[in-house]
Amino acid sequence: MKSKNIKAENALIIDLEDERLIPDLFGEYDGNLVRIEKTLGVNIRGRGKIIEVSGEKSEFAESVIKDLYLQLTKGYRVGIEEVDASIIMNRSNDKIIRRNYTCTIQCIS
Repeated sequence: MKSKNIKAENALIIDLEDERLIPDLFGEYDGNLVRIEKTLGVNIRGRGKIIEVSGEKSEFAESVIKDLYLQLTKGYRVGIEEVDASIIMNRSNDKIIRRNYTCTIQCIS
């Protein structure tokens, strides 16, 4: 899976390698993507094996999508519950990173 920042359009592009996993990643009626969009306030468009994510939390959404895709490559099922769990886990990782960064700044000052 490749991803790259497209600055001109202010969007992230995710290029998925295994097209067979896309229906399970997107979910029934794109339900998994809709859940990510509504929860994180981003816009997600999928076409073929390319996903475009735009919005303020696009990098967060990219992490969630990559996490779900990784679960699918390992043979796990992905549904709404897994989407919610991935969002929570990625949010926790984001807070830990921010907390460590803040601590580092405080220790240096």
